[in-house]
Amino acid sequence: MCGEWAGSNLGKRVCPELHVAQFAAACAKLLSEEDIRWLRIYVEGSFLNDREIAPEAREVILRLASSFREIRRITIESRPEYITNGQVSSARACTRSSVELEIGIGLEAKNDLIRNICIGKATSLAAYRQAVNVIHANGIVALAYVFLKPPFVSERRAIEEAVESVAYAFEIGFDEVYVQASSIHEWSLSELLMLKGLYSPPWLWSVLEVVKRTAHLGKVKIGGLEYFPPPSKVSQNYQDIDSRLSCSCSESIWYLIGEYNATHNADLFMKATCSCRRIWQSLSMVADTILPSQISHVLSMISVEEYIRYKHDQSNATGP
Repeated sequence: MCGEWAGSNLGKRVCPELHVAQFAAACAKLLSEEDIRWLRIYVEGSFLNDREIAPEAREVILRLASSFREIRRITIESRPEYITNGQVSSARACTRSSVELEIGIGLEAKNDLIRNICIGKATSLAAYRQAVNVIHANGIVALAYVFLKPPFVSERRAIEEAVESVAYAFEIGFDEVYVQASSIHEWSLSELLMLKGLYSPPWLWSVLEVVKRTAHLGKVKIGGLEYFPPPSKVSQNYQDIDSRLSCSCSESIWYLIGEYNATHNADLFMKATCSCRRIWQSLSMVADTILPSQISHVLSMISVEEYIRYKHDQSNATGP
């Protein structure tokens, strides 16, 4: 779903010195502009995986990050299998005791079929429970990401699964949950399906619905725009469902989402009104097909080879 490959070094290993230099340069630019109290170190992967970030680079980056005078919180991310006591205690030891350390994990979905087939995580729910226990044992905050509307999943099923997944995340001990509204990135399955008319990101009404039904459970925030390279299409409402023309209310709702993330006041969403909501309501009431059948049906209608040819033709047409 995400743009990691398009925004990566295309498989070439980055040496530890370059990782440190990249981080230091970014921090120098940020700190020259404003005081930073919360630093999120997003590697679009697992910060605790030694094959992605070498231990020596990780130590220098965390020590440097926690040395900034105004820093109060540092967030890193990892898949659950790399969240071992050794890795986590080492990360905690590299940060100043007065700095809160947070580890974000992509739980994505409680449903095994959605998490492991539609999203491709290849993880068990037991792995997340274990990771949360390790994180808390080292005095660290546990953050879960819940993915709203993976490929193959209808609007209705996406809402219900996200609500259940947020509740499950708090049930197993996560301290915070980010609902990540899906977006479209180049060279992804989501883009392939969108080009065939088989997928689109969730309506913003769906995003608000999930949060309104879960905000009382704990600290729930909304994500979905913090990517590099930026997505080509993000969650929006539609003025016309056939042409997928974005509705004028989309911009104002994204503004409300920003306000909500700062205040955790879901009552703000009472301000969101638009005639397009009726279209969304009719679509979100459509009965679902059996998910395995839906997956098989969609896969039978796409061709990876055709998609690759299209992308190369598009690239050749636009030039370097």
